[in-house]
Amino acid sequence: SYLTNSFEELPPLSRAYLATKLGYEIDEATRKAVDTSVWERAAIAKAQDLLALDKYQQALNVLRERPDRSPSSLIHELEVQALRALQRYGEAVDVVERALPPLRSAAGAARFIGLAETGAEIAGLANQPQRAIGLLESAALVARTNSEPVVRLRIAVRLLTLRKAVSEAPRRADEDELVALANNTPLGELIANESVAFS
Repeated sequence: SYLTNSFEELPPLSRAYLATKLGYEIDEATRKAVDTSVWERAAIAKAQDLLALDKYQQALNVLRERPDRSPSSLIHELEVQALRALQRYGEAVDVVERALPPLRSAAGAARFIGLAETGAEIAGLANQPQRAIGLLESAALVARTNSEPVVRLRIAVRLLTLRKAVSEAPRRADEDELVALANNTPLGELIANESVAFS
């Protein structure tokens, strides 16, 4: 069609812009030619489609076309999702650990905490409990000033449970914090958010 032929003649940036607006797929050469923010939008859309089709390695290939990432990019979470599905747990935890420092200042606390908790869970699958503990400690630190009591309680429970599982003696401060959080979280909130607190 005329539109398709005209589209192919556009410079990469214009082609990428129009493609994202019209729902067209952007070819690899165009994705590689545009700036980081445009590339990320195109790569995220393509990777999400591939992940939905269980094409995890292909999604990972798209997400790794470039090393650049904006601080709050969703590329990190999608890369972790693909690596987890491929059972490349150590690599997934590496991505989480690289993503968290810039994400802390660039995105909200909820995304930081969510990614840290996901990383801790995957570190458990990789049999790397110390990394899991470190990630949960990071989540707890951010949650302390930016989250609801029920979220802080959930992280505290997971942290204490993990420390006991690796035979670390529970620290009195951790136990005191857990009791204080349980006492300060209204029962109604705990019941209403049971899946949030203990999932």
